[in-house]
Amino acid sequence: MTILKIVVVFVIIIFLIQKKVSPGISLIVGAVLLGLIYPINLNKLLNIFYKSLTLKDTIELMLTLIFIYFLSYLLQGKDVLSKMIKNLDGLFPNRKITIFLSSTLIGLLPMPGGALFSAPLVDELTKDINIPSERKAYMNYWFRHVLEGAFPTYPGIILAAKFLNVTIRSALFAHMFIPLTLILVGSIIGFKGVKINNNFKNDGNFFEFLKYFSPILLILILVLFFNLNIVFSILISILFSIFFLKPSFNEIINFLKKSLTIDNIFLPIGVYFFRNLLGTGIANDISITLFSLNIPFFLILFLMPFISAFVTGLTSMGVAISYPIILNLFYPNGTLSYALMGIAYSGAVCGILFSPLHLCLIVTINYFKCELSKIYKNLTISVALSSSILIIIYMILFKLNF
Repeated sequence: MTILKIVVVFVIIIFLIQKKVSPGISLIVGAVLLGLIYPINLNKLLNIFYKSLTLKDTIELMLTLIFIYFLSYLLQGKDVLSKMIKNLDGLFPNRKITIFLSSTLIGLLPMPGGALFSAPLVDELTKDINIPSERKAYMNYWFRHVLEGAFPTYPGIILAAKFLNVTIRSALFAHMFIPLTLILVGSIIGFKGVKINNNFKNDGNFFEFLKYFSPILLILILVLFFNLNIVFSILISILFSIFFLKPSFNEIINFLKKSLTIDNIFLPIGVYFFRNLLGTGIANDISITLFSLNIPFFLILFLMPFISAFVTGLTSMGVAISYPIILNLFYPNGTLSYALMGIAYSGAVCGILFSPLHLCLIVTINYFKCELSKIYKNLTISVALSSSILIIIYMILFKLNF
């Protein structure tokens, strides 16, 4: 019966998100409904909500999301990202590397529908190459997300680390096989049969590239090498960027307005409200039911984030919906081994890559004017292959007590 209640709540959350209701508000509504039908005493439900609202982790996640999007809009608005890619072109002997990096490097800064920004660059780099539009669309979409599991600015990474009570650095270490697998699979599928004339003018400038890449590089250095809190790392990068890019006061206000969205404010509240509610004993009931069905725990660990991400089109929602249940199912103390952390996040990443609700997929298809069915031929093979490789890798690592 508990499973049925959870399924009903998930369906309602997904329905609300598809109807363009803020994911954060959708989670809050879902949590309230779950609390009422479980049932949980109204005073207790209100106390859980108040606790979630005032948590340090909630406020920190809220600031992180706002800062990430502010930096993204700042760099996009000052044309930093396109200049970064233009200086890459010509630095490598093979144009395939630049095509790959044009989407991948811009993908380091998560922004809604950000694939639309990298699409013109991929289009320009492939204009003299005889390949169909759906292949160009695949390259732009897939390569933009290959670092989804390996860079500290992604909300899904930050959220996963918070749930698992580990540092960002530990989460990135656990996820390291995800980008390696996605790059390998994407390169094989994306460039299969593609012949490129590499006789182009070598006018790239490494130091110019480094200059434009420095705001992103600074975050990476502060998080990975100095283990600095992600909020402060992004804030330092923002101040650094403002100092050198010198945006006008009106531009700063505009970027700030675009960053202070309902999603960025309510998502952290909804995430922790839902998580804390599941911790009251609901997840334990789910655990008893699932184990009685004899479903392999590795399959549960991969499929729950996969399905959650697939139906919402968001990695962060894949994590937000599934991780609280996963942790309460298997590890109530909130810790997973590196292998189990990797398999769970692999599910979320593969889920969003295959999701027709993923905004990046929608804008990419619209830009390259290709049919959804045609790009899905490559996506189906890529997601199936990536999922299989990652499950096998992390199962082996789990057996080795990694």
